Amino acid sequence: LSPSYLKSHPTYVLEDSNVPRGFYSLEHLTPDTVELSFLFVDSPNIGAGFGRRLMQHAVRLARGKNYRTMRIVGDPNAERFYRAAGGKSAGTEPSRSIPGRRLPVFVIDLSVSSSSNPGTGSDAGT
Repeated sequence: LSPSYLKSHPTYVLEDSNVPRGFYSLEHLTPDTVELSFLFVDSPNIGAGFGRRLMQHAVRLARGKNYRTMRIVGDPNAERFYRAAGGKSAGTEPSRSIPGRRLPVFVIDLSVSSSSNPGTGSDAGT
């Protein structure tokens, strides 16, 4: 991520024992829609709950800023993760970095309570 990107897009890092475990960024698209960008968990930490905690933080933050929809362009290997977080399939779009690759698009309805989106509950602290 470039310094100019970081200046213009809120970016959050999850640390555990003073070690960065993952991060994400939010991009304002419209007054109602925010895009979750660059959700990343360091590969040795995948499966340890850090991605879920980052996702929960992102959803809470977006709701707090009164967004109604979160858009996610995800890696095909993370489809199960985004569905578990409440993401609904919204088609595909071309990858910006790999020609010929299509990426799944998900949306999360932020107006739905966290109990309806099991992966977005508020049980994780960040």
